[in-house]
Amino acid sequence: MSDPKTYYFELPEAGRPGLHSLDQYWYPDVQSTWEYATSSRIFDPIFGVRAIAIHATAGSSSWGAMSVMKGGNASWHWLVPDENEKAHGKFAWACAPEARAAWHIRNAVSHPYINEGQNKINHWSLGVEVVNRQVEGDSFSDWQVDMTAKIVRYAWAKYPNLKYVFSHALVDPHRRSDPGRNFDWASFKSRVISGPRETESFAMTSGFEDVESVKTLQAVKQNSLCGEDPLFDSSVSQERAILTQDSDIDWDMSLILAEASQAVYSDEDTVKAWAKEKFNTQQVEFFDRKDTQFFIAENEKNTFIVFRGTKGFDDWIANLKINRTKKPYGKIHKGFFKAFSVVQSEVFAALTRARVFNREVYIGGHSLGGALAAIAAAHSHYEIGSTPIKGIYTFGMPRSFSRSAVNFINSTFGSNFVRFVNDDDIVPKIPPFSRHAGKLVKFNKRGEIKKIEAPKITRNESVIVDDSMSEDEFKNLQKRHAKRSQNRAVQEFASASDHMIARYIDIIRTFAEK
Repeated sequence: MSDPKTYYFELPEAGRPGLHSLDQYWYPDVQSTWEYATSSRIFDPIFGVRAIAIHATAGSSSWGAMSVMKGGNASWHWLVPDENEKAHGKFAWACAPEARAAWHIRNAVSHPYINEGQNKINHWSLGVEVVNRQVEGDSFSDWQVDMTAKIVRYAWAKYPNLKYVFSHALVDPHRRSDPGRNFDWASFKSRVISGPRETESFAMTSGFEDVESVKTLQAVKQNSLCGEDPLFDSSVSQERAILTQDSDIDWDMSLILAEASQAVYSDEDTVKAWAKEKFNTQQVEFFDRKDTQFFIAENEKNTFIVFRGTKGFDDWIANLKINRTKKPYGKIHKGFFKAFSVVQSEVFAALTRARVFNREVYIGGHSLGGALAAIAAAHSHYEIGSTPIKGIYTFGMPRSFSRSAVNFINSTFGSNFVRFVNDDDIVPKIPPFSRHAGKLVKFNKRGEIKKIEAPKITRNESVIVDDSMSEDEFKNLQKRHAKRSQNRAVQEFASASDHMIARYIDIIRTFAEK
């Protein structure tokens, strides 16, 4: 007899189903329950989904799954009824978006087979509840196995990063045994990979309400979907950007992002008015989260995400730490990543909308804003999968990454990441022990291009595109800027004036107007 603690397989790279639909209905009382029984996912509700768990309800009807939801700790579930319910037209499908399951929370569940052992599995998984009492001898119908396979194939088509299919018992073997020994896992796996058998149709009876199809994501605050149309088309390739030595610079876009990086230093109303006029759109949002400010502007063709740098230049340098936080793709400056993390959900949502509406995304920022732009692009790509980022433009950004993180970013974005440095701008030289990613465009004191250097795409090779300060030099610099912060009569450093975004704009405009 099979062991549910071993139920697991991975969805292959080839064979992803094309776009298709699945009949979806609310189970009675779900709509009045799920909103209060769920909590926010930290990852994108489409691109952040990586796994799907197969459960059983521990009850003789779909109310077994409903009881989980009513308890206030719902997972994101589809419900698959038993034969008796089906005979009475009670096929139940429920979507409880942005949820976390109690068993995930209590046990901090992870498994080495699934998503490289990452925890927080509740945030990046879906669930299918199959009606069964979870007792020996209680069987599943062929129809239930087939419908469960259909649901998984539907999810496989809809969620581009879905890869892992497993049982509840696999990740929580000490407490759970569902979906149970009588669930035909081998047949289920075969039907998922090859396609389920044709089953008879069935009519819905009263008491169920059709779910409205979600055709667009116009509602900005909507964090999940319950709809007919999967958002992934397997015919669309996801090519990796290739870095070339002779790539041309898009000076017009460089100028737009430089001007936007200056505009974002203004107050919210001014920023919105500027962005609406510049990008010909009414869809502009300004965010201010714990000293991280940025705006998102969306029009028919493009999405622009622009981060603000620090206003207190001398205080910022004087208090800048030398510390990094480890991510799966490399290390990132800890303070910079923390500043991004408070707004990552808004960035993920904007990138999701861009993917849905086939928009090209441009991300930029000056100084600290440039670091946030680069981190946003890198971390989003890792967490939610391939993103429609067409360009990353930064101006006088600080050093932010380890060697492995640089290689990850360069191999992902290639020459789509352009980093501008003006003459003796001090910020790109700090902090010590960190590196730069992207294609460097450096101006000399006359505003001419001094150097264009393309980092190699070799994961094991160090990438250094300009000189970094030593730790002692950095500490001395901090002391000097601390004095400037306290005494405005101290003479301004040339490096500080070279760092001004207005100077970057003036130089870039000369190239854009040629």
